[in-house]
Amino acid sequence: MQADSLILTTRPDASSHWQGVALPAPADVSKYEAFRFSVRNLSDRAAKFECELVTHQPALFAHQVADAVMLAPGERRRVILPYPVFVNSDPDSPFGLQRPFDRTKHKRSLPDGKLSEIRFYTYRSTRMERFEIGDLKFVSRFEERDRLQPVSPAEKFYPCIDRFGQYRHGEWPGKLHDESEFLLRRREEAADLALYPQVAGINRFGGWAAGPALEKRGGFYPIKRNGRWWLVDPAGNLFWSFGLNCVNNRIEFGLDLHENCFEALPEASSPFFSVYRNPIGFYRARGFAEVKVVDFLRWNQFRKYGSGYEAIFVQLAPRRLRSWGFNTIGNWSMSRIYDTGTLPYTATIESRSPLIAGDKGYWQNFPDVFDPAFARSIEKSLIAQQRRIDDPLCIGFFFGNEISWGDGTSLARGGVRSPATQAAKKAFVKHLREKYGSIAKLNEAWGRSHADFSSLLQSRDEPHTPESLEDLREFDRMLVRRYFETARTIQKRLAPWKLLLGCRFISDNLARPDLIVEAAKFLDVVSFNIYWKSLDAFALPEGLDVPVLIGEWHIGCSSYGPPHHGIRGESTQKERAAACLNYLKSARRNPFIVGAHYFMYCDEPALGRPQDGENMQIGFVDVTDTPYPDMVNCSRRFAERLYECRESEETLPAETGSGME
Repeated sequence: MQADSLILTTRPDASSHWQGVALPAPADVSKYEAFRFSVRNLSDRAAKFECELVTHQPALFAHQVADAVMLAPGERRRVILPYPVFVNSDPDSPFGLQRPFDRTKHKRSLPDGKLSEIRFYTYRSTRMERFEIGDLKFVSRFEERDRLQPVSPAEKFYPCIDRFGQYRHGEWPGKLHDESEFLLRRREEAADLALYPQVAGINRFGGWAAGPALEKRGGFYPIKRNGRWWLVDPAGNLFWSFGLNCVNNRIEFGLDLHENCFEALPEASSPFFSVYRNPIGFYRARGFAEVKVVDFLRWNQFRKYGSGYEAIFVQLAPRRLRSWGFNTIGNWSMSRIYDTGTLPYTATIESRSPLIAGDKGYWQNFPDVFDPAFARSIEKSLIAQQRRIDDPLCIGFFFGNEISWGDGTSLARGGVRSPATQAAKKAFVKHLREKYGSIAKLNEAWGRSHADFSSLLQSRDEPHTPESLEDLREFDRMLVRRYFETARTIQKRLAPWKLLLGCRFISDNLARPDLIVEAAKFLDVVSFNIYWKSLDAFALPEGLDVPVLIGEWHIGCSSYGPPHHGIRGESTQKERAAACLNYLKSARRNPFIVGAHYFMYCDEPALGRPQDGENMQIGFVDVTDTPYPDMVNCSRRFAERLYECRESEETLPAETGSGME
């Protein structure tokens, strides 16, 4: 298939969230491995462009091959949609992996070799959008250069994990083969860290020492300057938070149901075995309340550094971060590393209060913000972190992570579905009693026949009349407001000089401007976890102008051990690093964004995290405690010109990821 170009104009339509065009596909595309095209945004504002190849099989129709790109006005981007790799799921494969190893083949193909159509569209757009689409072509030489070899049958596949925690059936640059290599790697890294101790021109907080001198307020604070948001550090210097999450030394493999996967394990009496409790997903579904695990990263550090490996790591990790250009230790990191006093860091307010029983959250149900235990748990969490509150290196506190907010009535519906003892449900019924005055008026509005408000409290049936939907939306807003307002009130009382950094919204939450606007009333910085290719097109809801911190993002690679490249991936480490640099530069250019924290420090285990089976190669460090050189060079290159480029609004050419054909 080839075409010169076409112009797509989409207009909002209340009857459909999807606006676009469906093109007929060639009769047979089985000989190809990917579909390629270019797209340019002809609109005068940033726009999200989506595309998908739709197969003949209805069960796979929705997102068999799909992608989306955010485009600044006038920006052109080339998009490649590679066909999927269908992984053999025979019963001999390791259990519980979010992405299994390819046991039998590595060929990109469609399920039946046929397409029904190619779709280009926008989703939930509120304005007219125009795009130029060109160079439409199926390509047959899409090459991932994957070094992980398919192995079958089972007797050849097992054990699949070597004595260092690496995948056995593959080779890649940097793979460890013998313990004698540990000493050489220590020496090489020591020389590298001595040569690059930290980027030039920064103060002890990682702020811009050569930049303007601003007011000192005793802690970090946001400021808008020359049209761009910044943070200011305690020394009064401009600060842009370049962080790395999960700085710790644990890569734990589940042993249960994986006993035949390992070439070798530590001695049974070693400290590298432990238990992971309350798993989700695979293990929970099979009745495991706890899972036996082995930590290969700590075992490798023991072999690399000796019995004092833990103390060495605590000092080495922040030294690595400074050398690599980072100025922030991100969330979920080891507390001992926070306490080294070397880098600013972010902390978390934990809330362990009762949840809304009838909610249907992804990670967990929404907390019952009307239960007094909710406020008490926030207060208890902050009091327990007095050391963080007193530490000038602590930037502030996140509160929550990727909450399932729903569509504007979901949280309230969860309350309706809850038992009569639920505090949130009692608050809702109290609100309805005050609003309607009598049960007769509520029954008329809701189409019900409750005898009294006590009957309403006992009922778990969701209402569906227009009046009741407005009541649900109103109470949903009350839940959202109380969530943020409670945290803000307690934080201001107990930790007034620390920033409240928000709950790490996901990008889909941008479709709920009411949610973002309400949260921003109570936050110093609004945080988002955004796994896009670029942030040039990131914008807040119209009329909202507040600082934004990217709490999570990553780009991985599937050919260096763990078979999952993560939410965003590239084919090689060089391409991964180039794509990361492109993302970071786009964050630096965006006037709202005051920092971006990469997820995460270490790779995940090749056999999956015991809690949920995630097995992504997304780290700066692999399971043998070896940094990825391309990623280190990427972060250093970005940090070297971070402040000068941010201040001057220098717009650098976007660097693409793989761009392969």
